[in-house]
Amino acid sequence: MTSHAGRTGRYQALMVAALAMLLIAARMPERLAGGFLWAEDGKIFLGDAYALGAASLFKPYAQYLHLLPRLIAYAVSRVCYIDRVARPLAWICALALSAVCAYLFTFARRRFSPPTAWAFALAPLLVPHTGEVWLTVTNLQWVIAPALLVLLWSAFCVAPSAAQPAHGELRRGAAIVLLTLTGPFGLMFSPLVAARLVLLRGMTRTRRAWIAIGAYFMAVGVQLATILANPPPAVPAGAAARPALSAYLHYPWKGQFLHYLTLDFVLPYSLTDRLGDGWRIAAVAAALLLAACLLLGARSQRFVTAGLFALAAALWAVGVVRVGMPDLELRWNLGGRYFYVPFVAMAWSLLILRDTAPRTGARTLAGGMLALVLVNSLANFHAAVWRPAGLARSTQGSGWMLTLPPSADWRLPIRPEWKSP
Repeated sequence: MTSHAGRTGRYQALMVAALAMLLIAARMPERLAGGFLWAEDGKIFLGDAYALGAASLFKPYAQYLHLLPRLIAYAVSRVCYIDRVARPLAWICALALSAVCAYLFTFARRRFSPPTAWAFALAPLLVPHTGEVWLTVTNLQWVIAPALLVLLWSAFCVAPSAAQPAHGELRRGAAIVLLTLTGPFGLMFSPLVAARLVLLRGMTRTRRAWIAIGAYFMAVGVQLATILANPPPAVPAGAAARPALSAYLHYPWKGQFLHYLTLDFVLPYSLTDRLGDGWRIAAVAAALLLAACLLLGARSQRFVTAGLFALAAALWAVGVVRVGMPDLELRWNLGGRYFYVPFVAMAWSLLILRDTAPRTGARTLAGGMLALVLVNSLANFHAAVWRPAGLARSTQGSGWMLTLPPSADWRLPIRPEWKSP
């Protein structure tokens, strides 16, 4: 790449980041203006950062490590009183999301047409979503997951003719370790990465490339060891036990998949709810159209496009089990985080099909499906608005209590030294 092309790419990436910030401001202006704290932001991340300092960085939560959110919470705790962190945290998370979009663009611009590259980069902000994962360190793992997937793919799984230059492997390796140690997605992506590495086992790699591969699987091993060393807590007396996996043998997988992952991806739920039993016909039609897109796409891209849809289905199924309520009908307007990465993966697949399909009809079909997805997102464009976190005197003693949305159950007792004078 010439120096001029490199500068052009950097300028365009900055433009993508700026546009991402504008989309963030359009979808959730209240969070940027007044700050935003959510659930575990207080009790887990900020509470541990203020109480434990640097020792909080490698403290597991929900069985696994959250290195990047822990780093952000720790850094903020060193310079801000806890009653003043809501706005800085929201802006830091917004910058992180815009950086994700900029990175996705640097990947996509080398492989797709300019319109597809821009749409690919901004998909994390344009897919249907309630806003649950945005501007909160608690759910930062979901925001960075698309970047981690692309980072792994570009570092290890591209064809030799499109391989990245070797001088960036160490830097990529450090980024891979950081993101893999942030949530479970690095571990969840490992079968896909391993399969692709086997398929490309004849690919010539530099020594530094193997260092990056080793760093990734080392980080996966650390995350797996952390999960195994931190089993779920015991169920309190009187509480309902978590259902066994066998409870999901009778789960209506086909209907839930067709309705809540497929149909709700392309049509607003406000519309599908009015279809009555007709949703089945609409869902089957949507599934057939998506399948037609895959079958009519470029054969050279079929591993990628079909793999993205398969990954979306697998992540959705894991989310259903993770919720632990087999009687619950999980959909994106209620459990938005479990649909976020699947929807991004599905949108990417359609974008790649739209860009690479050899037939005009296939490109038109993929473009039409993408238009429906965008209309679906616009129908619920504004992120959910929650009451701001509140600081009030504790009813127990003379201290203070920080209460965060979504409910009063998320409370954090504040030590006097954490609060501004």
